[in-house]
Amino acid sequence: MRRSVHRSLWKDNFLIMGSTLLGLSLVAAFLLLFGISLVDIGRIVAEVPPWVFLVLAVTIGATVIAGSMKWQIAVRALSKESQDVPLSSAILATSFGVLLGQIMPIQIATATARAVVGIRENISAMSSVGSTIYEQLFEVLVLMAMVTISAAALLFRIHWSVLALAALLLITLLVVSTGVATSLAARALSVVVKGVPAFLKGPVLRTEEALAACSNLDQNIVARMTALSVLRYILMVAGAVVMAKALIPAADPLTIALAFPAVQIAVNVPVTPAGLGLVEVTWTGLFLAAGSIAKEAAIAAVAMRLMNFIGFCLFFVPFLLLCAVRFRKPFP
Repeated sequence: MRRSVHRSLWKDNFLIMGSTLLGLSLVAAFLLLFGISLVDIGRIVAEVPPWVFLVLAVTIGATVIAGSMKWQIAVRALSKESQDVPLSSAILATSFGVLLGQIMPIQIATATARAVVGIRENISAMSSVGSTIYEQLFEVLVLMAMVTISAAALLFRIHWSVLALAALLLITLLVVSTGVATSLAARALSVVVKGVPAFLKGPVLRTEEALAACSNLDQNIVARMTALSVLRYILMVAGAVVMAKALIPAADPLTIALAFPAVQIAVNVPVTPAGLGLVEVTWTGLFLAAGSIAKEAAIAAVAMRLMNFIGFCLFFVPFLLLCAVRFRKPFP
């Protein structure tokens, strides 16, 4: 038993290290391809006005807080005892998930960080992970809606006001259908569980119970989680527009906003940590399509990751110090 656990842990660590090395290799090849040095990146970031980093700290901090509130709602709604996570602990867990997401796929990083903090708040790791998966489902729904709207806008040149209304209607449709989809999945598992091997019945039954609980959630809860997901998306778009305009003044904000879903897809592909390498290639392609020079586009793409991390640190470090002073428990 112990040997199989060690083998599993070694395999997981190997996959995480392989993912990180792949991302770093992609970035290194990217820098060599465009003839970019770290000095070039440092120089352009140093020229960015301080207020840009302040805006990034605010938008990133608000994004983390909104995600933490979603997790709070999911834990309270899905747990049988209506357990609660203090907002400070939820923010801490989500922030550590962002940090871990620099070295492993963000989905695994967020679930792991929340599971550790959840145990400290007397919430089981299974509950923390399950509620994290459920709250991130709304991120996927919003992203699907934005991909559809952006594709329509770029192909048919639709006015932004029409796009905003279409996005709202599409998100509403997706949210309404979520309950139906989870209910059908739960019923399917109730049939499947009769034929699965004995060792799989436990996990399948727990999954069925979780899906049934999700399908029976109050619509007010679903609406709140959807609203927070939309808010997170808007904040991320705002941060991306601010960074792009600071690095490439000629960049069009609407074009950046419409192209942002492509970047989010690259971020969420569980191949490299936070889409390392994939995001840089995506941003470069978008900047080139908008008319930027190749090297300028590539430098801006790499600089945006560095600026994003600096903005996160400007939010997280003061929050961590506040936890240490006020709550005297900064670490999970």
